[in-house]
Amino acid sequence: LLVFDHVWSEDSLKWERFCAPLKYGEPGSKILVTTRSKKIAEMVGNPIPLGGLDETSYWKLFKKCAFGSEDAGEFPHLEAIAKMIAGRLKGLPLAARTVGGLLKAQMNEKHWRNIAGSEIWQLPQDEKGVLPVLQLSYQCLPSHLKRCFVFCSMFPKDHPFNKRELSWLWMAEGYVAQDNNMTTEDTGSRYFLELVNRSFFQEAPWGSQYVMHDMVHDLA
Repeated sequence: LLVFDHVWSEDSLKWERFCAPLKYGEPGSKILVTTRSKKIAEMVGNPIPLGGLDETSYWKLFKKCAFGSEDAGEFPHLEAIAKMIAGRLKGLPLAARTVGGLLKAQMNEKHWRNIAGSEIWQLPQDEKGVLPVLQLSYQCLPSHLKRCFVFCSMFPKDHPFNKRELSWLWMAEGYVAQDNNMTTEDTGSRYFLELVNRSFFQEAPWGSQYVMHDMVHDLA
């Protein structure tokens, strides 16, 4: 099994040249391509559209992201709002992580109702396919985190980020504020962890580094 993840090149000639030697693989070999481009899916052949999670599974995931566990019993005044928001996210795991992180940042009813009542829910996806809910997560960032997040757009998609190295780069750009109670490096690390907690970064499968989902990268 050979997997190509997040394929973006729509050049059919390049794709044919790349796949030519793969036609001589062992019988039973398979090639799996994942992409958000309908054109690429049709070009490769036999596309399988993927839907969102079912309602029950999605609600469990959303509760874990927004409340920190699958049990929301500690916050009965927030559960109904959470269900209303989760119902708008079309079963998308990335949206659950991002919105859940946004809600979890302030566990109070006013903040949650402001998120639920935002006009951004009415907007369509932009030309890059960025979900409005991701734009909402960005808009709710403090200004110092917005600068740090946008800075990451200079790196290519799927770039592995190291917390310390990225903090140093932010410091060099003057993005990290002075704090009498913390070193500048510790403050930069705190900024990074705040973005992790809001799901702008995800821990890489190999550990010790972090990656940014391609849709989040598009947002940056």
